Amino acid sequence: MLVAWRAKLGHTDGAVTRAVRIPRGPFLAVAVGSRMSAAPTGQTGQSFFARCKTVASASRHDACRYLSDSAVSLTAASKGGVNHVSTTAWVVTVVVVAAIVVVAVLLWSRARRRGLQQRFGPEYERQVARHSDRGTAERELREREQRHAELDIRELSDAQRQHYTEQWHHVQAGFVEDPSDAVNAADALLTRLMADLGYPTGDFEDQASTLSVEHSRTLGRYRLAHDISTANERHQASTEQLRQALVHYRTLAEELLGADTSDTTVTSEQPPQRRNPS
Repeated sequence: MLVAWRAKLGHTDGAVTRAVRIPRGPFLAVAVGSRMSAAPTGQTGQSFFARCKTVASASRHDACRYLSDSAVSLTAASKGGVNHVSTTAWVVTVVVVAAIVVVAVLLWSRARRRGLQQRFGPEYERQVARHSDRGTAERELREREQRHAELDIRELSDAQRQHYTEQWHHVQAGFVEDPSDAVNAADALLTRLMADLGYPTGDFEDQASTLSVEHSRTLGRYRLAHDISTANERHQASTEQLRQALVHYRTLAEELLGADTSDTTVTSEQPPQRRNPS
């Protein structure tokens, strides 16, 4: 803010009015004669106007010169003093705050990316390759997290867990007799298991995307098993591929059940041979 002072000076043809605008700050410059002195703000009210009386009582020429010198000196003090420092300080503050915000956003984005990579594992890179754009892939993965949070995922009772474990052993035992039927049965068993846990089961991609949030480490094997199962429906899967599919299904079943369902029937190095019908 500025304090304006006006002094009427005597003139032969009337009153002449001169105005000196003084910046309000820690110190105010006061003109007396040809010298400039500094007075603290609190003292300015009296000291300045007291000295103004001296200026007013001087000759017209001297008074005009004094006031002119005051105006020039005060303007220079305003531009090079407190106001200039204050403006510079504000600019520096804004730049620093903006830099902090930019750095914080970058760190936040990096932390979110690391969180997605840790949570989704290989599925993260799969989605990046699929979309050819990291931002789009990350948005999809975050949407999966939101959908998963809305699900009512339930724990199996001990009786349910025991039931599914026994059913799985039955499926594995049937592989020797009919590998194709065993793979189909394994796929159906997993679908029922996921339904009891609260996962969607209407579409494979819905199943896979939802499972990826909590079971990303085994999701790749589930996808491989599904691909072999689809090929088997077209009668394009070998016995070895069917065995691999059953092993992949078993990995996910164990993770969902939290129990060991291994069986040497389908995990031996040499796959069982399909029996020819008599």
